[in-house]
Amino acid sequence: MGTDIANGGRVLDFGCGCGRTIGWFLHDGGSAEFHGVDVDSDAIDWCARHLQRGHFLAIAPAPPLPYSTDYFDIAYCFSVFTHLDEPMQDLWLPELRRILKPGGVLLITVYGEAAIRTLDAEGRETLRTRGFVHRRSQKLRGLVPDWYHTTWHSPEYIVDRLRTWFGDVRYHVVPGGMQNVVVAKKIPLLTV
Repeated sequence: MGTDIANGGRVLDFGCGCGRTIGWFLHDGGSAEFHGVDVDSDAIDWCARHLQRGHFLAIAPAPPLPYSTDYFDIAYCFSVFTHLDEPMQDLWLPELRRILKPGGVLLITVYGEAAIRTLDAEGRETLRTRGFVHRRSQKLRGLVPDWYHTTWHSPEYIVDRLRTWFGDVRYHVVPGGMQNVVVAKKIPLLTV
């Protein structure tokens, strides 16, 4: 499931923020058409002013996205699902599938072993038994919505969740990294 993002046709940076990832792709060239979306309209305004090769839109916290079905070849969500609660993730996964072309690829990052070690004993046990932990930070209370705080997934949980919407899902451990990468390919789903 090789992916060349810089030359990947139409590419979506879902949760692009202030352009920390998409900026590198735009700077390095390539033939891809890059789009970035985020709920932070100030960050989107900054991207639109400073990253002219990209196409940027502020979006609502919940779907739908303003793109037609089968529009993108690649969508990536770096350090987005590490913040969304379970209901919000369940809203966005089918929408991300919808906007990807058949054979399109979704890349997301989730917390890896180093980040899991930061959980207390109760959190690690919940992650082991349930596969999912979403914690609200007291210091961020009132600054960000309750659905956007800190989230951990077990590898089995996120792979199973993505398989609901994508056929081919692979979990990649980044040695020594705080986040791992999950790659999902949109293939026809079997219906019963």
